[in-house]
Amino acid sequence: MLASDIGNGPEAMRESSRANDTRGPGDVPGRFIPVRKRELVDAVLAHPGVDPAARPGLAALAQHLALIFHIEFFGKRDRLKDAYIRFSPDHPDAAMRPPDPEARNAFLDELHQVLMAANFHLLTEAEIAAGRKGGGKINAPISVPKDLFDEVRFYGRGRGVRPITVEWFFGLREKAVAEAIYHEIVFVCAPRHTLPTKAVKRVRLRPGTINLKLFRDIPEADLLTLYPDARVVMSIQDRLLLGVPALVGGIPLLLKIVPTMTVLFVVIGAYLGVSGVVEGDAMKRALAALSGLGALVGFVMTQWIKYERQKLKYQKQVADHAYFNMTGSNGGLFDALIGASEDSEVKEAYLAYAFLLMAEAPLTAPELDSRIEHWLTETFRVRVDFEIEDAMGKLTRLGLVTETDRGLAATPVDVALARCEGAWQSLTGRALEQQAPQWHEPPAGHAAS
Repeated sequence: MLASDIGNGPEAMRESSRANDTRGPGDVPGRFIPVRKRELVDAVLAHPGVDPAARPGLAALAQHLALIFHIEFFGKRDRLKDAYIRFSPDHPDAAMRPPDPEARNAFLDELHQVLMAANFHLLTEAEIAAGRKGGGKINAPISVPKDLFDEVRFYGRGRGVRPITVEWFFGLREKAVAEAIYHEIVFVCAPRHTLPTKAVKRVRLRPGTINLKLFRDIPEADLLTLYPDARVVMSIQDRLLLGVPALVGGIPLLLKIVPTMTVLFVVIGAYLGVSGVVEGDAMKRALAALSGLGALVGFVMTQWIKYERQKLKYQKQVADHAYFNMTGSNGGLFDALIGASEDSEVKEAYLAYAFLLMAEAPLTAPELDSRIEHWLTETFRVRVDFEIEDAMGKLTRLGLVTETDRGLAATPVDVALARCEGAWQSLTGRALEQQAPQWHEPPAGHAAS
């Protein structure tokens, strides 16, 4: 059972996530802009609608925005790191600390906000279940230990349909199939504070901690393989492939052995002194029965080894899938997530400002949104649901846009740069005040070292 009472609750967060996410079927990646910031800025500067005289200032604006959002997220990164210390499985004392639901709620809430700013989407249980209907690189049922966790969340970014290579024809061939794949997945799981000893030893979970993992290129059908101790359940097809030959080959052996088993018992009884003398013909039949029994045991062992080999093969696929696609874990995630959030904020604000600046007349928000989405599709062959409200909120806050009766207009580039410099200086001053260490007068008689 997955808890739903942490922070504002995952269901409330999913509602918020769904409200901001309009992903459709196919290769629609949602709000995420899958283009590097440098490439995006270069493409904007090369746009024929940009006045050549404004290009130096527009290039400088990208740097100004990057600095502003970097300093805004600087404090958030440190708050996340400080809050996570008590829940980090890598910290030696994390599992020994008493439960603190309030602190855990605060951490998960802030982590959620950072992920949403980075254009991640909180997957619903229905989305996760839909992915397991078939396909993926590991085309077999997956069993996960859900009862060990208070909270489990999947955050996805950049969903698209791409070809992947899978095994077929009993693993002898490979073929390319189209699968829904997430460019990045953040997996969050919080083990219960009280865990069975067996689970702690087998899964190596630390009670009361929060495990964070960042993965890339994960098929939607393989999401459950990211769980700790995810195990493959042999499919009906695999069981039939191993079970039918066992029955076909084992039953004739068993039928040959059963009639001679009585002779074998008589011989054994004679050697133990229970029955009389054993004739030579009976000895031969007993040896034949013993040989048949050995053949049956060997056949059963062979089939069991094949079964275990298939399970190990699947389990290795699960382990390799998680190992080779994991790009970060636990405390090491924060720099990557904060960097992704900064990049997303810069790209959204920069595109909105640049296209307002290029417009010959003020634009309404829907008009601006449509122009940006069309340009991204034409230039980079990507479909994006651009967050126009969020982008305009950032520009308005920085004073880079004005609203008229006819629509929205960008402030001149020189004015925009001056306002960004003022915002940078103000943010830097506040950040230094917040981060400055508190100094206390040492006790009297204490020598300074």
